[in-house]
Amino acid sequence: MRRLAGEEGTCFFCGEDEANVVSAPSDDSDGWRRDWLVCLVCGTSNPRRYRS
Repeated sequence: MRRLAGEEGTCFFCGEDEANVVSAPSDDSDGWRRDWLVCLVCGTSNPRRYRS
């Protein structure tokens, strides 16, 4: 897990600054990366999919 900084680190549910952490990313065969984002304050979690 690593803590996100800046705008990515702000939880979009509770608004707490630098509260988000993400899991280690995994690569998909289609060029996308996946990880899991968790807010350490409110406990909300979401999968993320993004281009590397």
